[in-house]
Amino acid sequence: MDILDRPIPEFSCLLGTLTQEVYASHPTLLAAASDGMAGHIDELVGDVVLAKSLYAPDADWTPESVGFFMQAALQGSFVQAKATGGADVARANLAHLRRYLETILPTGN
Repeated sequence: MDILDRPIPEFSCLLGTLTQEVYASHPTLLAAASDGMAGHIDELVGDVVLAKSLYAPDADWTPESVGFFMQAALQGSFVQAKATGGADVARANLAHLRRYLETILPTGN
């Protein structure tokens, strides 16, 4: 993920940060941030739909649930990178995410 090669202050998702700051105080901003994140998740879901149809058509999980999980892993990784002062934890988290996806989407290799 290229963003992890940037300076730590750039490890961010504006929508995720906005959500954390306004969730209880500004419902209109929260709705806008939620809509924006939903768009990001929809992009992930589109890819997961295709992958599921190819590699795990009978799996009992939904592409939407995996999309939300992926978004949560990304958002949490950005926060943890800032908390620890470096990208190593985020890289490790994303490696775990990849291994998880390889588990639920076996290619038979």
